[in-house]
Amino acid sequence: MVALAAGSMCFVALLVSLFAFKESHTIERRNNNPVNLSKDKLFIVFRYFSAPVLGILIITNFVFTAAGAILDSTFALYVNKAHALGPSAIGFVFAYMGVIMVFVQGAAIGPLSQRFGDILIARAGVISYLLGLVILIVAGEIVIVLLALTLVTTGIALFIPASSSIVSKHAPESEQGIVLGLFQAAGNLGRVITPMFSGIIFSSYGFTAPFYIALIILLPALWLIQKTKKIASA
Repeated sequence: MVALAAGSMCFVALLVSLFAFKESHTIERRNNNPVNLSKDKLFIVFRYFSAPVLGILIITNFVFTAAGAILDSTFALYVNKAHALGPSAIGFVFAYMGVIMVFVQGAAIGPLSQRFGDILIARAGVISYLLGLVILIVAGEIVIVLLALTLVTTGIALFIPASSSIVSKHAPESEQGIVLGLFQAAGNLGRVITPMFSGIIFSSYGFTAPFYIALIILLPALWLIQKTKKIASA
């Protein structure tokens, strides 16, 4: 039933994307800004890795998502083993995280970005996630776990739209789709890699061991965001 519910939501999303979204990259724009992506030139997309801001952000998204995937893949196991939460209680915890995500991305991110700028917001997102992981590691009570998840979710809600906005602003107008696709692909790669070993770490080294690994993986993201700020302001 869970799979059927998820599939139904995806089907609704497909219908909305087919009938409610208007294509922004019209034929006229494509003719005015042609991009040659023939088979022998497909690897031209990798030049974005050497771009000063874009390359750093693509790598940062990979690191951030890879760290987050460790938490995603082991959190339910953690709260079940460490705090005896069952499926229903874990579902309410995820619902709580979803409410935070809706509030931050739906109401707060716009005014915050206008006031502080996207790079500062992206950096705040990484810091919030880092603090959440630290608190989660030392949490002894479920209330502290919820505090940690508040910081973690806020970090995700801040970083994703802010970093995507930075990428779109620094990408050539006619190539924004390519760059954003590459940016998302880097995140998806991170989402695939770390769950391959997070379960082994959980079962072999303890309930909080995966969070230590996530913390280590995430630390370079803070340095990368700071480097982006320096390059962008130069």
